[in-house]
Amino acid sequence: MVDLDLVGVPDIAEMIGSVRQYAHRLSREDPEFPEPAVELNRGVRLWKRADIEKWMRATGREVDK
Repeated sequence: MVDLDLVGVPDIAEMIGSVRQYAHRLSREDPEFPEPAVELNRGVRLWKRADIEKWMRATGREVDK
């Protein structure tokens, strides 16, 4: 069994200490933002938590463990 720890925009917003709108904008406009691992119906996109944490470190954001 593969364990993919996936996160959506609301989770990412919480991780970076921001609001969903800002996290959504980052996911669309930041060229360094990771590609989603999965795209579901109606535009729902999910990312691997590890990819988001790596991006956070690369952009100087604190990653809580």
